[in-house]
Amino acid sequence: MRADVEVAFVQQARNGRIVRSERKTLDLMFLPEPYQDALEQGIFFTQPVTVEPQTARVRVVVLDASNGAMGSVSIPAGVREKRGHS
Repeated sequence: MRADVEVAFVQQARNGRIVRSERKTLDLMFLPEPYQDALEQGIFFTQPVTVEPQTARVRVVVLDASNGAMGSVSIPAGVREKRGHS
C-alpha cells in the first residue's frame, strides 16, 4: 500500500498572523500487515521545529493526498504576554 501524506507546521502569533510555516511530504509504503497495523494504531512521525519567539501556537495539519482526509491539532507555544511591574 502506498500513501502520500502532506504535513504542514504553521506557527501563529497571538493575533492569528502566520509567523512561519514549513511543509513536508511523506511518501509511505506499507506491506499488507504493517498497513493494517497503521490503520488501527496510527503512525508516528517526528519533526524538529524551530519555534520563533513571537509564536503563540503551532498548528500541525495533515492531509492524505490519496483520499483527501485531513486533520489538525494546535499546540500552545511558550509565549506569554508582557505585564507591567507593580
